[in-house]
Amino acid sequence: MSTVTNLTELWHDSEKDDALLLTAKPTEGSDYARFCNLCDAFAEMPFHPIRRRAEKQLRSLFSCELPPLPENRETIWRLTAERLLLRPLAKEDADAVRADEPSADLPSLPNDRERFSDYPALPETFARTYAEWEKEQAKQFAERPPKQGVLFALASGFHVRKTSRYHADRHLSGEETNSDVWTVQIFRFLAYALQKTDKKILLRTSCDPPEIANLLALIASEVEITPVLWMPERITEAERLIDLCRAYPNPDVSLAVRDGEPIDPCRLAATVPIGRVRVFR
Repeated sequence: MSTVTNLTELWHDSEKDDALLLTAKPTEGSDYARFCNLCDAFAEMPFHPIRRRAEKQLRSLFSCELPPLPENRETIWRLTAERLLLRPLAKEDADAVRADEPSADLPSLPNDRERFSDYPALPETFARTYAEWEKEQAKQFAERPPKQGVLFALASGFHVRKTSRYHADRHLSGEETNSDVWTVQIFRFLAYALQKTDKKILLRTSCDPPEIANLLALIASEVEITPVLWMPERITEAERLIDLCRAYPNPDVSLAVRDGEPIDPCRLAATVPIGRVRVFR
């Protein structure tokens, strides 16, 4: 049983990588940098089982009651390193610790509200070629840039299809219409159009989450995708957020919900970083 010399070596595992992915924090770096990133992530995910387990590991293995948050990271890092020097532990010891039962405290959604009007959809055009369509959209972006981002919708029957300008031309001309091909082409355009801005994509979906993950992975293989606010039609699909985050490198995907939507905050907080949830009205 090999011993370890610092907290990251001791407890870092796939679920802590998930915590970093869910909060758009880097998963690479030095052991200390990853620990600092994890503390930043935990600040956004109170009540989440990954954080609860980390707190249980600190209590069980080090008798440390400090939560792993940014204001405590230097103290925790030093304390655990000293304890490991005096009383060696192995990863198996950390792996054996399970999360505590959920807290009796009730989580709440963030108070800030976003406006749908700040995320307009791309305007309809009568273009018959992709070059014409792209030119018209670029002109709209230049003349009336969106305040916060762009609304993009994926219909219930959407399936990812590889596409190109050739396929887009055939769709627009009516020679070979295919809504899936055209949807992928528009999303690719958005990724390129927004990549050097601070705008986001409000992604409203009715389709199966695996298709969303496939779309993100496909486009991310070509261009870095701007931050995505994912608004699934069914809030119960929020648990699939991690699948979207795992789909491509350096993801920044958070959950968006409608103001007034019936939501169980406890269930939501056990699934996503509730500090990153965006509420729209």
